[in-house]
Amino acid sequence: DGFLNLLKKSIAIVKQMHPIIIVSHGYKENILGFFLSFFIRAKLITTFHGLTENYQGIKKIKMSNDLFLNRLIWRFYSKRLITVSHRLAFDLGINELPQLRVVWNVIDCNREGCRDLNVFIDRPAVLFVGRLVNIKRCDLAIKALKILLENNKNVYLYIAGEGPLRKELEQLVGALGIESNVRFL
Repeated sequence: DGFLNLLKKSIAIVKQMHPIIIVSHGYKENILGFFLSFFIRAKLITTFHGLTENYQGIKKIKMSNDLFLNRLIWRFYSKRLITVSHRLAFDLGINELPQLRVVWNVIDCNREGCRDLNVFIDRPAVLFVGRLVNIKRCDLAIKALKILLENNKNVYLYIAGEGPLRKELEQLVGALGIESNVRFL
């Protein structure tokens, strides 16, 4: 009932808008985007920023179904597939598809807004942006920073995100003694 109700409401809204392209991001969203684009005859562009989380039990079965449906959509329907790296495309099994495009995530620190923050000026910095969950592996960014500091590299790590691992990651920073070089935004 939930998905069908969402689909019905979404079709009604999208029909009023008359889009020629629908861009969806995420496994469930791509399925919804497929139905919407099919019903209103719009082109579909699907995007991905990461792999699925390591679900267990019924969630794992549901995610497997979502992934299966996405693979069909990618191969036979999407006009473009966008990932943030070639490795992600490989891991998703779409690296050989002709409609694939890789668009890297970037931050332009030469633009005005970034300079006003006084965050990245005159010091090397690493920015982690993402949910603070296991699959994102923020802990590896923190451990890598420790290695850089041990090798006399004065680098800062900025962590932008929220999630259930925040306290654990803050404790890791404390345990490694690198609090002065890590900032949770």
